[in-house]
Amino acid sequence: MNCPGTYRIFQARSGAATVELPVRLRRVRQSTSLRALGALHGLMRVRAFTQDDGHVFITEDQITSESVAITRLILDIYRVFGFEDVSIKYADRPPKRVGSDDIWDRAEAALKAASSAAGIEYTLNRGEGAFYGPKLEFVLRDAIGRTGSAAPCQVDLNMPERLGAYYIDAHSAKRTPVMLHRAISAPWSASSRSCSSTTQGNSPRGSRRYRRSCSASPTGRTNMFVALRKP
Repeated sequence: MNCPGTYRIFQARSGAATVELPVRLRRVRQSTSLRALGALHGLMRVRAFTQDDGHVFITEDQITSESVAITRLILDIYRVFGFEDVSIKYADRPPKRVGSDDIWDRAEAALKAASSAAGIEYTLNRGEGAFYGPKLEFVLRDAIGRTGSAAPCQVDLNMPERLGAYYIDAHSAKRTPVMLHRAISAPWSASSRSCSSTTQGNSPRGSRRYRRSCSASPTGRTNMFVALRKP
């Protein structure tokens, strides 16, 4: 879990005025998950993985606009990689969670408002939210029909307060920010498996590196991993 480290980075900027929010931070690093041996599955479910964790610190009034921006970014990137069949699940409060019901009511209402503003349709995944906030789950379907959760977009009104994050508002008062969690590619191992299956090993045509590598290829096509290694 990389979130506490991001809080430390944000707190190094404590004292930032409201006009500086949102603060968008992204970290690419390895994480671990002690899954049972029976739950491991190829590249999809592993114990050590790398992902692009992103965290956005905002005011409560900015939840809708930033959530819409994240949602559209995720869908745009998936289209580049050939994922057109993307379904979205809305996961609400789980039985074991932190925070009061009032905080959860506000977080869930804000995420639903963002979903409506983005014009997306979702199915309810009851009780499957993170312990700190509700989330949208983007589910990919590969070329042979397998599905797997990829990127999440989570609204978090609990952890910033519990970890002491704050910003200075226009009236020079300390305020607790809202935090949005997102990971576009999710674990890279799982995304690589899904992308390889969907593209049959060829890089997406929207990739600049793909076009550059194709110029030197007699067939006009190249393996995705070779293309991504090119400078």
